[in-house]
This record gives sequence, C-alpha cells and structure tokens, in this order.
Amino acid sequence: MRRSRARCVKSPHSGRPGAGSCPPASPRQALALNQLPDERGALEFVQRSLELAEPEGYVRIFADEGEPMAVLLRQALGRGVRPHYVGTLISACG
Repeated sequence: MRRSRARCVKSPHSGRPGAGSCPPASPRQALALNQLPDERGALEFVQRSLELAEPEGYVRIFADEGEPMAVLLRQALGRGVRPHYVGTLISACG
C-alpha cells in the first residue's frame, strides 16, 4: 500500500493541498485491460481515471508507467478526452 501511495504524487503546480491517495480508478488497471486486449474497456477506464485525477493534479501516477501509458493517453487524446491534461501527461511520460 505504501508503494502505491508514493506513486500518486501530485503536480507541484496543482495548487491543491493535501493529496495523498490515488484516484479510485487506477491507470494501471487501464493498462491491464489494454493488454487483454480490451481497448474499449481500457479507454473507458483511463477516461474515468483522468476525470478523477485531473482535479487533484496527479501526474506521476500516469507518467511513471512510461510509453505504454503514453500510447493509451494518445488514444484518449485522439477521442478528445481532456486534451489539455492528457497533453501534459503525455509530455510527462517522456
């Protein structure tokens, strides 16, 4: 449990105090669905993750997953899902 909390570090630019837990819809679950392959389920799950994570300014929980997450985020971006936030996350995936 401690490890997952460490992965949910907020962006220093979020301006919102006191986060410390992950959004209930984990981006890792979206990646797992994408591996099945369940692209539709993965995109729905990542969209829900983004809805929960954006107001809190989570970046690292997505960025730490690297290129597999960037691929999924690009698919979400192509569907018009939260374009500004998703663009930030894709950049952070490096």
